[in-house]
Amino acid sequence: QMVATPRIASALRRAGTSAAPLIARPPEGPPSAGLPLNVVSDRSLGDAGVVPPTKGEQDSIPTSFYRDASGVLPLNKGLTPLLTKTEFQALLDARAQHRATCTISPDLGMSQQTAELYEEGFGWNSRRMVRWDSVEKVVDKPGCYLVQGGDGDWSWTLEKVSLFSDTTNRAASLLPTDDGPPTAVLGGFSMHRFGKGVNPLEDTRRKLLPLGPLLHRNVRSLDVCTGLGYTAIAAAQAGADVTTIELDPTMQELCALNPWSQGLYKDPTGPRVTQLMGDATEVIKTLPSDEYQVVVHDPPTSSLGGALFSREFYKELLRVLKPGGILYHYIGDPDSKSGGRDTAAVGKRLKEAGFRMVIGAPMAHGLVAAPEKMPKAVLTLANRRPAGQPKQRRVPKHGLQWEQQLQREKELWVEEWGSSDGE
Repeated sequence: QMVATPRIASALRRAGTSAAPLIARPPEGPPSAGLPLNVVSDRSLGDAGVVPPTKGEQDSIPTSFYRDASGVLPLNKGLTPLLTKTEFQALLDARAQHRATCTISPDLGMSQQTAELYEEGFGWNSRRMVRWDSVEKVVDKPGCYLVQGGDGDWSWTLEKVSLFSDTTNRAASLLPTDDGPPTAVLGGFSMHRFGKGVNPLEDTRRKLLPLGPLLHRNVRSLDVCTGLGYTAIAAAQAGADVTTIELDPTMQELCALNPWSQGLYKDPTGPRVTQLMGDATEVIKTLPSDEYQVVVHDPPTSSLGGALFSREFYKELLRVLKPGGILYHYIGDPDSKSGGRDTAAVGKRLKEAGFRMVIGAPMAHGLVAAPEKMPKAVLTLANRRPAGQPKQRRVPKHGLQWEQQLQREKELWVEEWGSSDGE
């Protein structure tokens, strides 16, 4: 179900990573573990955040090696080196300054390594790997590039991580961000917010912020649409036992190459994540009722998500949710035209599916829903707004209809879900 070049497939084999098993139910026993990005702490991004490891935490993670006949490069978790235009520019600048070495990140910011510079190109560990002309060809291009091993000096190549999925019939790639982990681009749509003070880490923190009071040890959490796994990993780091569902094996291939997604894979010291592969609208029917205290529904856009936005699917989400549980549903910016329209439509369907309380989560770009009354802490966190954004006034309810014109949909959203008291 996925198409990859031989070099990318070889990189996956060297990393020793395989896609999740094609199972429709969680296996017996505790969920599988994964290697955490770090131990969740309250520094900078909060208890539910995903933050880079500290030096001490980085040192505590076992180091494996990139194994290739052409050389040995020490890297966390045995991953193939991934470089971006930031590293390429740093290398070229160091060459222009006639320096012998240059410190760059071979794993998208998770660690730093010293590259050695030669007249012909650069390398690591006394291995002459990539020629300068290869670097100059991609220095201005976006994307993440695998450093692929060759048979001798200066035979290594740079290959962009760009795949084509037979499942979705769309291209999928990793796109680096300026100050955090990469996002995935599927069919031209970014899977995370980035830019203007928000990167995929902050996007993940905001999505999980309203659920923070419920995310603790031994809580069972369902994550619909794994993507790169950031929300599943962060929830697991908070102590939850996470089950995550993904349709597209190509996304699993991107996860296998992405250093920031390695918390999805087995490690006895890592977070507990069980991965299920398949169509979420069908897989969810196999899951027990009243099973999860927390459900995170993080679908692609409504134009790509299809049945993931249907009333029937929302009824299944309600069925698997425990009494007193909370659903977070990502939609998009409620202040945009499409986001406002989708927010109104989704809110209506959630209520028709049986969720008694549905409120807006402006910072999370989504809705929070519950079959019963929500805890006050969840209401407070869901109603947080970005700094400097004034609280919106409550609009009288009389006469409003869901089918009103587009310019009234924002007022409708505030009236139905934006009140601080959650009524």
